[in-house]
Amino acid sequence: METRGNLYLNYLRTLDSDSVPGYRDFEYTLEEAMDMTRDELAEVAKGNYPEVLDRTPPTDLPPPSARPPSKSQPVPQDSTQEEGPPRKSQQGRCRQPEFYLLSWS
Repeated sequence: METRGNLYLNYLRTLDSDSVPGYRDFEYTLEEAMDMTRDELAEVAKGNYPEVLDRTPPTDLPPPSARPPSKSQPVPQDSTQEEGPPRKSQQGRCRQPEFYLLSWS
């Protein structure tokens, strides 16, 4: 981006001459284009996201032990409050109805 901007600025400088036909008609527009190109080149020189360099990390956060547990932490195994149907890994723990245990002879 900077290289192309410099090339464009050099091209504009070549037009900045009284020997160019009709120079007086676009003299002020040319000066404005050169000024804006210089401004944009100065912005490019600052780099991507220059406002990030001025930031400081927050200092008002509670210590890690005081934060609530995240949802990604595993649920304790003794927890009986689960929603939804039993998982395949828990089917052995499910109590089967007694009528399934009777044999037909």
